[in-house]
Amino acid sequence: PQPTGKKSTQGGKAAGTDAATIGTAGRGFCLDPEVRRTPFLAYDCLHGLGHGFMLHTGYDLRASIEACRIAGDPTAPIDEENCLTGVFMENLQTTYGAVSPWIDPADPEYPCTVIRDAARRICYGMVGPMILQSTGMDFTAAAERCARLSDPSAVNPCYSSLGNSAVGGVSWEPAPIAAACRATGPGLLECAVGAALSLTAHYEDGRRAVPFCLALEADAATRAACIEAVGVVLSDMSATEAEARERCRAEDALPAADLPACIAGTARSMRPHPDSAP
Repeated sequence: PQPTGKKSTQGGKAAGTDAATIGTAGRGFCLDPEVRRTPFLAYDCLHGLGHGFMLHTGYDLRASIEACRIAGDPTAPIDEENCLTGVFMENLQTTYGAVSPWIDPADPEYPCTVIRDAARRICYGMVGPMILQSTGMDFTAAAERCARLSDPSAVNPCYSSLGNSAVGGVSWEPAPIAAACRATGPGLLECAVGAALSLTAHYEDGRRAVPFCLALEADAATRAACIEAVGVVLSDMSATEAEARERCRAEDALPAADLPACIAGTARSMRPHPDSAP
């Protein structure tokens, strides 16, 4: 790979890499009925596949993007997006310490600016770490950088990625993460959603996410969006929406007044149904 800071000009596949071959080979890995029992298990499988494509191709981003397109269930577009999250995470945080040629510390938006469609959207949803690196973990400055992205439609995903980055990057405790999101100013709602999604996924329940939402001391709309995000992940971890609603009711830290927001979130999981919103 090229050194960090030099933008890649490589084409669609690395030497010896055939995106169609590896995408086709990967297609069956995540279709097992047990894996598909919950959206979260399917996500984890496809996300891991994305990491694997990057490793197998020697960090050929374009080949890995194409392999994700091929590997997913063609009737479920969310499969491609879930795979792409692994591709872009591996690009940012390489598993074995390699240096991806698709990183430029001087341009936190790269490589999002040179790709299209679903891949571009997923890429912008993961720019938080690069922006925070460029600002020395200053969340106010990072939010200002999000607001100046070249693609206006990427601003909210960028804010959300700051919330995701605060989880673990700042702390695992609700109060410091809430303070980081409050520092984003106009990005508060999306930052809160990103952090709540990440906390719920990490702990596999709302034990930290719900107190985080409460610690925000935010307006009603932001609090509701944060609690809904908890419900989204609880639903993704459940075999049915009914099971997810019971998981909302079982959250001890969730005030009764906030239960409807969690329930509303359970209808917005990655599970394919008419009301789904990934």
